Order: sequence, then C-alpha cells, then structure tokens
Amino acid sequence: MAIEARGRYVRRFGPSLANRLVVNAELAGRTTRKFSGALKMLMDLKPLKQLGQSVTGLSAERDFPAFESRSLYERVGSTEGRGEPRVLYFAGCYASYLKPQIGQAAVGVLKRMGMTVLTPPQHCCGLPMLSKGMVKEATAKVRQNLEKWQAMIDTVDHIVVTCSSCGFSLMEEWQSLIDDDITASVKKKIIHISTLLNNYFDRLELGACDLNVAYHAPCHLKIQNDPNSSVQLLARIKGVAVQDLKSHCCGMAGSWGLTAEHYDLSKQIGSDMIARLNGSAASVGVTDCPTCRMQMEHFSDKEIRHPVEIVYGCLRK
Repeated sequence: MAIEARGRYVRRFGPSLANRLVVNAELAGRTTRKFSGALKMLMDLKPLKQLGQSVTGLSAERDFPAFESRSLYERVGSTEGRGEPRVLYFAGCYASYLKPQIGQAAVGVLKRMGMTVLTPPQHCCGLPMLSKGMVKEATAKVRQNLEKWQAMIDTVDHIVVTCSSCGFSLMEEWQSLIDDDITASVKKKIIHISTLLNNYFDRLELGACDLNVAYHAPCHLKIQNDPNSSVQLLARIKGVAVQDLKSHCCGMAGSWGLTAEHYDLSKQIGSDMIARLNGSAASVGVTDCPTCRMQMEHFSDKEIRHPVEIVYGCLRK
C-alpha cells in the first residue's frame, strides 16, 4: 500500500532530485568510476558538502560514495569455473561498482567449490526505484535485466545473490511488477549465497582462521526463507568467533537515511545496533546489506565486511 501511494504521488508530481540521485548508483558507477576517487576528495570538502545538502537534500554528514575504478565486470570473467551446480551471479550495484571485492570473493569462493559461475551484464534490481514510488523506472530495470540474461535462466540451477535486498527484489518484487513465467522462474531459483555455501559446506577448503566478528542481520534477510544463513555460516568456520548482535534495523532503511531530513532519526533508530557493535570484542563487523554496511562504517571505527569476504579470506591458500 505504501509503494502504491508513493507510485501515485510520483506519477502526479514526479520524483524529487534527492530521490533521483540516490536510486542511480548503477548509472553513477558506470559513468564516474574512472575518476570517482578524485571526485570524492573534492566532494568531501565541507563547503561542498554543505552546498550539496542545500541543493539535493542529501545530508552533509554522510560521506560521498567512492566507486572503484575497475568494476566487477572488469575483474571476473563472464564464466568462471567448471562443474555443478551452475549458478548465475546477480551482483547488484554495490558489488558491481562500489565494493567489487564482494563480487570477486563470491565468484572466487564458488569457483573454488567446483561450481560454474556465470556473471552476465546486468542492471540494478529496481528496488531503490520502487521504494521511492518510481514504479515505471523499476519495471524498466527488470525488463533490461531479463533482456540481458533471460536466456540463461533455464541453463542454471540457481540465481545467487550477495545482497539481501537484491535477493528480496528478485524473489518478490519482480513478480509484482511483471507477473509471468519468467519472473516466476527467477523467484524459484533465487538463493542467498550463505544458504548456497551452507548447502555445499563440505566442499569448502578452509585454512587456519583467527577472527572475532560481530554480525548484523539486515531486515530484508530476516523476512526470507533462511534468515539465519549467514550467522550460521560464519559459526561453522573454525577459528572464527561470532557474536550475533541480534539488533533491530540499522536505521538506514535503504537510502532513506541518506537525507539531511532523516539523518538524526536514522542515527537514533540504529543506535541499538551501533552500541552493540561498538561495545563488542569483535575486530570486524559483518553484514549482507550494502546500506547497513554504510551505516555501520559511518558510526563505527571497526572494519565492516560481507560474510562471503570472511569465507574467502579463510580459504586454504
């Protein structure tokens, strides 16, 4: 009902500038990544941050996102590994452009486990647009994705995701936007990477690992079929001590917490999780969600990583 109301508002009045900016991580990653580092140095200057807030509504308290100069698709092949099962990796915008190290880790782990990993050209999952009432734009992203890799769906056993929000989008929202046999097949084959790794855990060749981590479960993972998959995966790795923060929403709520209007409330909502994270003995915070990670990095001095990055780092050399 909320999305329907937002959709009607956007159809009548159009999306705000701030909303147009925050939903276009894919476009920004594609077009600015080669000079993103220099752009970040400039945009992190306080006067420009304040100017940006007055123009866009995005909080000057937030750090300007820096895209990696080399995207995931410049780091991994379109097909990696040989063996079963065959999986299509849907990386999402974050692991494609902002933190391609996550995608590299995912492909690397699955390849080491003897799987065939397809990483085709792809677009945003559409959830950022949909959350802002930009239904037309979200539907267009779904169609663009299916044009790129629809023919591969029947050739793979799973469509694996590292982002819990992307997983929810492909699992639920795609069929709400386009209800046909293809989106039904996508929904049937979606699997979170932690669930896949747990299912084939005996294939993981893990070496010595000495790490203390604190795990935050994203809201979008909590409402899926296997909500404890990541914390269970981490707990199975010998030498990794895991503290489940068992916390509430991080307060970022997608891109909602990026605006100046919502910054203080975003911090307040996430204060329980942040207090538990900062008060833990862990040296590393872990989460599956990109925007949860942004919130954790913003309010904590601890290094924040994805569960698959932990697994990748613990593989036997």
